[in-house]
Amino acid sequence: MASSSNRAAGLVRAFGVVLAALVLIWTFRRAEGASVALVLAEAGPWVCVGLVPFGCAQLLEALAWRACFQVLGQHAALRPLLGIRLASEALAQTLPLGMLVAESTSPPLLVQRCGLGVPEALAGMAVRKYLLLATQVLYFGGALVLGGAVLHGVSETLTGGAYLEVAAVGAVVVLVLLTVGMQATLSRGHVARWFLRGLAKIPLRRVRRAVMRRSRAFEATDRQFADVFSVPRRRWAKPAVLFLLAWCCETAETALLLHLLGVRCELEAVAMTEVCMSFLRHLAFASPGGLGVQDFGYVSFLGALGVPDALHVGAAFVLLKRGKELLWSAVGYGFLLGARPVARPAMKLSASCG
Repeated sequence: MASSSNRAAGLVRAFGVVLAALVLIWTFRRAEGASVALVLAEAGPWVCVGLVPFGCAQLLEALAWRACFQVLGQHAALRPLLGIRLASEALAQTLPLGMLVAESTSPPLLVQRCGLGVPEALAGMAVRKYLLLATQVLYFGGALVLGGAVLHGVSETLTGGAYLEVAAVGAVVVLVLLTVGMQATLSRGHVARWFLRGLAKIPLRRVRRAVMRRSRAFEATDRQFADVFSVPRRRWAKPAVLFLLAWCCETAETALLLHLLGVRCELEAVAMTEVCMSFLRHLAFASPGGLGVQDFGYVSFLGALGVPDALHVGAAFVLLKRGKELLWSAVGYGFLLGARPVARPAMKLSASCG
């Protein structure tokens, strides 16, 4: 069973890498290196400023995450939280199925680097994911309201109809349903218990014994999940605002990079472009950082928006965008390799592990 799952995951990863390579080659097959270099020369030494919005976004997310733990009555230092955010982004941007890898590595990092117990770490991750979804609805919805006319024109140019508009509205509806569903599921306080029951049915005595030894930790996790939604809503305002500002940094980054390349676009057009590219990145989850698919999307949108020489401008923009990701990913991997686990009290360890 495990070997079959590993083979399937390996095939998906290989498919993601091949897809990314093919789409990248096809997208930029007619691009000329000299023309791309001329566009990049427009930015000059100011290109380094393009690193700032991403750093601001990660700092805002770390601040929001710390605020989430504070609301839950837990303390998590800002520095390791920022490191975990950068490490997660590094994994998501550089590995096939990177989003899944990043999500699976965050709980042990929270335990090792922040000194949290397992239930507290999982609860903090759950509330972060919930608030990210809720604020993403506001971010996507706001961009759709402001840039609806822009998206209509792009959709007509690229597809000959309103298909992109329908897809964007559908994405917002899906996000709303996910947000409501997550709240309904977690607030009942039975998620870990359901998982525990499933593990207890595994026909391996050693696994069942290990599960039973940790039953108290599962129960504690459920209590943490239930406590998340018993907190007054007003106390979640601070982390929610910080998460929303972090989402807005994506639009600010795209606007800044285009400005450095000499492209002048209305803010609503930039916001609508970035929202659609974020959606594409999630669809192309098997590709590292949405590589290939997202890059094709940027070039297509720039052309539909009437940007002159969209192919070479798009190639230069993608180089800046991917270069920024590689630099920040190096910082994230540095955290993974260099940071040391914090010491935790023995009582906390035993309570967390059952």
